[in-house]
Amino acid sequence: MEGNVDAGRLGENITESYLKLVGYEVLRRNFRFGHLEIDIVARKDRCVAFIEVKTRRNRHYGSAVEAVDRGKIQNIRLAAEFFLASYAGILAADEYRIDLVALDVDDGAGFMKLRHLRGIA
Repeated sequence: MEGNVDAGRLGENITESYLKLVGYEVLRRNFRFGHLEIDIVARKDRCVAFIEVKTRRNRHYGSAVEAVDRGKIQNIRLAAEFFLASYAGILAADEYRIDLVALDVDDGAGFMKLRHLRGIA
């Protein structure tokens, strides 16, 4: 289990670096609302993205993209609604969306594939 936590943290760190590189401002990491969580809240221009980060170290259970189902998206949506209710006055945004950053890592081959899927819901 600890390996999964480490991989998740590493995936979030890589994603944060990627987002900054492509012009996003990271507003918050690991925002919690009860048992729900948003990995990263970021803004680019006047769009706020609620970003789920999925990291897979092997394909035994499918790719990182395949790991995000409707239930997970619904949970992110609920947490995003709470975030917006709490911070809407200071966000200065015209658009909101849910994104997925999927990282598929093959340590043995020294390979990583990062995919940023915008507006998955």
